[in-house]
Order: sequence, then C-alpha cells, then structure tokens
Amino acid sequence: MKEMLKYTFEISQQLIFNNQYRNAILNVLLELYASNASNQYIDITLCQFLLSNCEALSKTLLNILKTEVIE
Repeated sequence: MKEMLKYTFEISQQLIFNNQYRNAILNVLLELYASNASNQYIDITLCQFLLSNCEALSKTLLNILKTEVIE
C-alpha cells in the first residue's frame, strides 16, 4: 500500500497541473497516510506543506517533537 501511495503522490506532482485536482488528491493521500500508516511523518508533513495547511503542519511537527524526540 505504501508504494501505491508514494506512486500516486509522485504522479500528482509531476503530471497533474490543475491545482484544485492536485489538492484534492493530496487531501485524500493525507487522510490515507494518517489513517493507515503510523510514523509516516515525512509523507504527512509534505502533503500538509504542499496544501499550505500551516496549522495542521505545526500540530504534526509538535506531535513529532513530543512523541519521537523528547522520549
């Protein structure tokens, strides 16, 4: 499943030029990453960054600090 998500992400960035459609794909990928893959922080934060979702990105980064770094 991870390979399929990564492939979909790459295709969305390389071949889809319509911003609304690309953002819709990124939102779906973000939901899939969050629900199915634990500790997929790079993929999650990259989608949040590309969607310009600063609030969610900051929450994710704080969560990473709390769970991964501070332990």
